[in-house]
Amino acid sequence: MVKNTRIIGVVAAAAMALTAFVGVASASAAQFQAEQYPATLSGQSLEAGRVVAGGYVYSNCYSTLSGEATAASESLKVTPTWQSCTWLGFSGVKINNGGCQFQLQANGTASIVGSGCAISFSGGGCSWQIGPQTASSAVTYANVGTGTSRKIRVNLQMWGLTYSQSGCPGGTGHDGEIKGSWELSGSKSGAKAQGIWLG
Repeated sequence: MVKNTRIIGVVAAAAMALTAFVGVASASAAQFQAEQYPATLSGQSLEAGRVVAGGYVYSNCYSTLSGEATAASESLKVTPTWQSCTWLGFSGVKINNGGCQFQLQANGTASIVGSGCAISFSGGGCSWQIGPQTASSAVTYANVGTGTSRKIRVNLQMWGLTYSQSGCPGGTGHDGEIKGSWELSGSKSGAKAQGIWLG
């Protein structure tokens, strides 16, 4: 009887220790945070990115990000706006976000979200559309600055994206790619700077 009691005690202690460990792990999960909420988010390209579909590469793509953080969270939605790209030597080529957003995860993954949205672009009689999806992705983050000047540097790459193609000829492909890097900053009411960070 004493032996059984000791075994039960050991099992119970182990279960409590495991519960405590899970609680600490959950509590320490990284989150996107801001000094105050809601926080208006804006991001500027750190370097040229690119968008690929159908074997065609849209390079030298500069873009911005915009969004809003309403609470600390493990995910963050931002809207990309491409300003211009270069395609086959032609500059100023436009890419339309079609209402799509990037959903960034603190764990280093990302997806394209937005009901009925489609990132679209065309050239040389061809047109491509990339809709909402979760594909292979890699996102790295770096906190920079101090106090109200704290920002998050975001480096995003998504590949194996599914897209529809029309005009040369039509069909579906699965080798799409989106790549970009930005410095994401926060502000209050669109004016007063406030720090944002991942931690």
